[in-house]
Amino acid sequence: MNSKKQIPKETASSEKLFKGTFIYTVGAFLRKGVNFLLLPLYTSALAASGYGALAMLTVFGGIVTVSLNFGLGSAITVKYKEFKDAGKEKVAENSIISFLLVISSAGLLLLNLLCPLYANRLLKVDDSSFLVRLYLIAAVSQILVEVFYIFLRLRFRNARQLIINLINFVVSTTLIIIFVLVLKWGLIGVILGMLIPGVSTLVYFLLSWGYRPEFNKKFFKPLLRFGIWLVPGNLGALIYTFSDRFFIQEYFTVADVGIYSLAVKLSGMITFFLLKPFRQSFGPYVFQQGRDLQHGINLGLKFLLILSGIGFLGISLAGKPIIRIMATREFLPAVSIIPILLLVEIFNAFNQVLAVGIHKAGKSYIDSAIVWTAAALNIGLNFLLIPRYKILGAALATLITYIVMIGAYFYFSNKEIKYNIDYKFVILIVTTVSICYFGGTYIINSAKSIPMKIIDYGFLMGCFLLVVYFLLSKTEKSKLKNLIRKKIDVRDNNINDEAMLMVSNEGGSE
Repeated sequence: MNSKKQIPKETASSEKLFKGTFIYTVGAFLRKGVNFLLLPLYTSALAASGYGALAMLTVFGGIVTVSLNFGLGSAITVKYKEFKDAGKEKVAENSIISFLLVISSAGLLLLNLLCPLYANRLLKVDDSSFLVRLYLIAAVSQILVEVFYIFLRLRFRNARQLIINLINFVVSTTLIIIFVLVLKWGLIGVILGMLIPGVSTLVYFLLSWGYRPEFNKKFFKPLLRFGIWLVPGNLGALIYTFSDRFFIQEYFTVADVGIYSLAVKLSGMITFFLLKPFRQSFGPYVFQQGRDLQHGINLGLKFLLILSGIGFLGISLAGKPIIRIMATREFLPAVSIIPILLLVEIFNAFNQVLAVGIHKAGKSYIDSAIVWTAAALNIGLNFLLIPRYKILGAALATLITYIVMIGAYFYFSNKEIKYNIDYKFVILIVTTVSICYFGGTYIINSAKSIPMKIIDYGFLMGCFLLVVYFLLSKTEKSKLKNLIRKKIDVRDNNINDEAMLMVSNEGGSE
């Protein structure tokens, strides 16, 4: 008889949650990290105006993606286990791919025909029509690539996703450096460096996945019926997420858009490398696990709060050095709004967790109502604040919008699921973060040498982590130790299959 204990399925699955979080963190760095690592190249070669144009193209690509994906990414996340239990997951996958191939091709053709009508207004730079058409191909191909990534996550094929991300990272970085530095192609070179790996990845997936044209209405209709209701909400989300760029460009210049976009990009590091990887891992985990819905949600909220504190302090206290490394002096005004935009990213992450009750009850119309109310509020605040306070006004308008949203999501979701939030823990963490931030800003700015600033920074981060450790209960400390040792008690991991809806908008301020 084998003397080794057999690891229960629940234990193995819960380990996937934390292993998945780490793998998706690395994957996020590889997929999005190219844009961070190449920021010095972008800001020097493109200047603020060129970087602003790239930001406007990113906004445009987001609108195209949301409009053409029909919310099917979130739908398959929710329904996948149901299809898997019926042995029809491959049929559902083929149906989604077939539908998106047709819709994406039609959308690409239409947008290319209409390009002369909107390109100049969107970019206000030379060769705007050509740049928009080129970026359209990248945006449309990314719709299908993202769906394949979702399939990989749902099958827990983490290693394969990591390898693909690594290859894309190397190829995209190399191409952009060659096109921009060597060939001097500027913004066109950046777009081509993104486009070529994206299209190549799509071709690889189509050839290697075993895809064949198929459209089964029986399995596709539930997906479309669920996902289609997310599209209006996601379009509304794009309004309150991106409308400030249009206001800044209209009232000021595309260079101001570039400065603001750099602040958004740097604050987005907290989402790409901490908050989003956890959500990606947590989503499939809770949809395919056990029984205790409230336990799973509250565990997620507490974990997100700790990650948020680490990310906020880590990025905000190092904001000025990061910008000096990443950009020219032209971008230094971005420092002042990074802490505000970090709060936006954090509130966006909590909004998605707090929306669970609404979606659990099948009341997605409430989600859309909240989103469109937020969109209207954000536009009004942009009119009021941006002309007066410039990029600071844009950041404040977005923050106020997210504060209102988090209150609305909590109010309506709490009617469906009573959240047993540990308010004492929340208050203590927020207080600790505030003390470390304001005190740390003064201490670091007062230090007269770079080594001393680094020591102060490390000391402040260490203090926060130490406080978090003491705030955790004995049971939570025990869980942490067991997780590290891979000895997880299955009784602590009974999380409901339908605990959390991964809202397809994962944007935050970016």
